[in-house]
Amino acid sequence: MNKEEAFGTVLKKLRLYKGMTQAELSKASGIYQAQLSHYENGTHSPSPENVMKLLTILDAPQEYFDFFYQKKAEETLAKNIRMFRKINRITQTELAKAVGVTQAQISSYEKGMHKPAPKHLSHLAAYFGVDIERLLNEDIFEPQSQSTSEMDYDWEMAEKVEEESSYLSSCTPPPEDHPEELLCKKFQFLTKANQEKVFEFMDFLLSIQA
Repeated sequence: MNKEEAFGTVLKKLRLYKGMTQAELSKASGIYQAQLSHYENGTHSPSPENVMKLLTILDAPQEYFDFFYQKKAEETLAKNIRMFRKINRITQTELAKAVGVTQAQISSYEKGMHKPAPKHLSHLAAYFGVDIERLLNEDIFEPQSQSTSEMDYDWEMAEKVEEESSYLSSCTPPPEDHPEELLCKKFQFLTKANQEKVFEFMDFLLSIQA
């Protein structure tokens, strides 16, 4: 039995124990009766918001909230933080600075390893210009024509450029008119896209170097 089927079984038992019909639960929750039927049959997966709403109306025990809501919400939140960050074209470091946490914390949020504290969750929602419920809604993003691997490649390259650019700016500058000094000066005037091409070409040269 998968999680959708498990939730459907629990939902139906709780509804019957409460003495409610699907129509009554639909009216109380604002969720279409047909949708509730899909939930109970295990054919559709409810959003974390709807899980919370239904379990609250049916007075579910705390362990059901822990299993069905909290875990699902954390997984969904992790995905949405990552997607909102990429849509806004910012790095983990930039987001961390804006929200008031460390880059390591943002990374752990995106991997679902840790959940943001309420204060930081509120800051994330405000930064992205959405309410907290949207961050917890798994249906925010429709499938894109661009594959996930293509998106990951673009962002991995952007973060690599950020790291290597930071390294170049922090290293001790060589003597004036030294080839490395001239390279560093010219590099700073390149666009982000052209900086990426420089690193790709450098990687290629290193790979064929004897």
